Amino acid sequence: IEPSQRPLRRDAAEEFGHLFAQSVQNRMRGTPAVGAMLSGGLDSSSIASVAGLQVAAAQGPELKTFSLVFDKGSSMDEKPFIDAVLDRHKLDA
Repeated sequence: IEPSQRPLRRDAAEEFGHLFAQSVQNRMRGTPAVGAMLSGGLDSSSIASVAGLQVAAAQGPELKTFSLVFDKGSSMDEKPFIDAVLDRHKLDA
């Protein structure tokens, strides 16, 4: 893949944020009973956070999140990252 010769946009971060939020909103339409998988990774954490903010702005019930966690001591345990998202946003874990 060849690098783009176009100059970087100054508003790229804002445009990405807008498009990302719109994409999440588009996938939440149709029913108030929406939930999100929250694994603690960057993708699911970002989606759950934005969806939770959108539900709160609409004054709906807290967004339900679903997570799978390992027993303590597993090197694959992402529970600390899940907990960090849950501590920051009003979500129904």
